[in-house]
Amino acid sequence: MSKSLDPTNADNALFFEALEFASELHAGQRRKSGAPYISHPCAVAEILVREMQFKDPVLLAAALLHDVVEDVPWMSLEDVETRFGQKVAELVDGVTKLARYHLDRALLKDLTHSKI
Repeated sequence: MSKSLDPTNADNALFFEALEFASELHAGQRRKSGAPYISHPCAVAEILVREMQFKDPVLLAAALLHDVVEDVPWMSLEDVETRFGQKVAELVDGVTKLARYHLDRALLKDLTHSKI
């Protein structure tokens, strides 16, 4: 995924900062499969790039950060906004609100993909 974004392009700095930050925040966390947790937000960002051809660093940063407010006890939306800006925080909040609904998994998946 990061191969699709030029790290020397200043417009992409937000994405790479979010990648580093999310990696730090999710360090030591594991998925049920045993894989490092950061593989999940990276996969979400990769889907946006490969399947939907999105390359907006704001959207991709939000994809990388979409679980930090829920999974990191001391992290708040305000913290995300302070560090990454209002647009990233709004996107993270939207995904977080979707996850709060108790819907069946298929419906939640459809809604999440339509939100992306």
